[in-house]
Amino acid sequence: MAEAARQKRTGAATAARSDARAKAGQKGGRKRGTVNKELIMTIASAMFRERGYDRTSLDDIATGLSITKPSLYYHFASKEEILLECISRGYILFQQKIADRDDVRLSGRERVRIFVEAYVDLLQDTVLSMIVADERVMSEAGKAKSRNYKRMLNRDLLERLEVGRKDGSLAFDDARIVAFGIFGMINWMTHWQSAALQIAPETVSKQFVSLILDGIGTPARRT
Repeated sequence: MAEAARQKRTGAATAARSDARAKAGQKGGRKRGTVNKELIMTIASAMFRERGYDRTSLDDIATGLSITKPSLYYHFASKEEILLECISRGYILFQQKIADRDDVRLSGRERVRIFVEAYVDLLQDTVLSMIVADERVMSEAGKAKSRNYKRMLNRDLLERLEVGRKDGSLAFDDARIVAFGIFGMINWMTHWQSAALQIAPETVSKQFVSLILDGIGTPARRT
């Protein structure tokens, strides 16, 4: 299962590009009807992640899909619209992952574990990881939408942390600092080198959960 997950994750963008080019083998490029939003987001997000959003043009995306720019405009009005759709899709799927496992009767510690595991899994996907895209490259309207999703994620984690503090399963001084630390650690995954991304999501989440909930220090020895 872990090996299959690794292959699926690391080969998604490459497979999408190959599929785009294979299906567009006829002279004149791909017909508009053979491309869809999901394929566009797969190709575009891979380019955003590899070379940077600001260094990726609509021409680059169209070329990667073997279609013309007008065909791309049929699905998305702008490059930012592609990015925001990836972010929106990421948040929706994250909520679905949480809903499948969450239960308000669980301890705060367990609910934080569920959040971390789902979030790590989310950021392993090229399209969905756009949820942590750099806001500085967005328009003011785009920034507002992106920040709204991030606020909702932050609020969700803070609520889980506070449940843990109240039920005694977690102990900390400031939930905001803890939340910032958790997001900072996990979000940095999107900057890992390709070799690091070969690690199965469940292995990464298990290590992160252990680090967050148990720390890395060993009990001090008594002298």
